[in-house]
Amino acid sequence: MNHRIAVEESVRTVKDYYVRHLSPLAKQWNFGLQGFGQKASGNFKATITVAGHDALEPSPTSNTEDERFDWLTGTIRGVFGKDVVVAPVLLTGNTDTKFYWKLSSQIYRWSPWRASLDPRGTMMHTVDERMPVEGLLEMVRFYREFIRVVDEKRR
Repeated sequence: MNHRIAVEESVRTVKDYYVRHLSPLAKQWNFGLQGFGQKASGNFKATITVAGHDALEPSPTSNTEDERFDWLTGTIRGVFGKDVVVAPVLLTGNTDTKFYWKLSSQIYRWSPWRASLDPRGTMMHTVDERMPVEGLLEMVRFYREFIRVVDEKRR
């Protein structure tokens, strides 16, 4: 099973969940439950493990009060318009961010493009993945401006 662990939970709470729900079944069917701190005893043994890779804790929550969030917000409004509302959102995907945790406590997962620019509809993560050229140009404008802002602030 693949779990997207809620940010307020942990790998331990997921493991405890399985132990709590499987233990009564193990007792009822007289098999030992082994793993996650459980020792098997009984006529049969069932083992629960983390397979494939190490369990990954939920990614840290970035602080919207941090000045770097202000840099991002200012750049978004500067490129997309002053009336744009910038609000944090919870993204539970936790793929590449684990490689950046030691580099920064502030990791904002955001991509500067608008799906509404393409009348055919933007198709993300499909066989025919595409985005409009105008959207690509907006992305280039955003990243150019964001790099300029960060460079200026870091001096």
